[in-house]
Amino acid sequence: MTADPTVTRCASCALKLCVDPGEPRPGVSSGPAVEDTPQKRKEIGQGLALNAAEAKWRDAALDEIRRLAHVGSTFTSETVTMLVGLPTGSTKMNRNNAVGALMSHAARMKLIVKTGRYVPSQRKRSHGAMLAEWRGR
Repeated sequence: MTADPTVTRCASCALKLCVDPGEPRPGVSSGPAVEDTPQKRKEIGQGLALNAAEAKWRDAALDEIRRLAHVGSTFTSETVTMLVGLPTGSTKMNRNNAVGALMSHAARMKLIVKTGRYVPSQRKRSHGAMLAEWRGR
C-alpha cells in the first residue's frame, strides 16, 4: 500500500492531519490514484481547516483539550474556545472550521470521546446550536 500524497502526518501523534493544498486531490488525475470517499473528503476538509488556523492557536487549543480531558469533566468545543479564543477572533459563519476539525483530531488521537449527549451553545450568536459533549478517555 502506498502513502496517500494528499495527507501529511501530525508530528505529535502520527495521525492524518494536514493536507497540502498544492498536492493532488481526490478526483484529480495528476499523481497516484487516491480513494475518493465521503470520509476521505471530510479528512481533507478538516486538514485544510487546521492548516488555515495559526499554529499558535492550534497548539493552545490542543493543550486546553488535553487539560480538560485530564481533569475528567465534560466539555464542548465552545468550552475550549471560551478558554483560548476563536481561531480567527471572529464569529462570522465558516470562519472557525478549525475548531471542529481540532476536536475530531483530538478524538483520533484518543484524547477525547463523545459522551453521546448534545448541549445547547451558550454563545448568543450561535442561537442555541446543539454541540457535542466530550470527555477524556
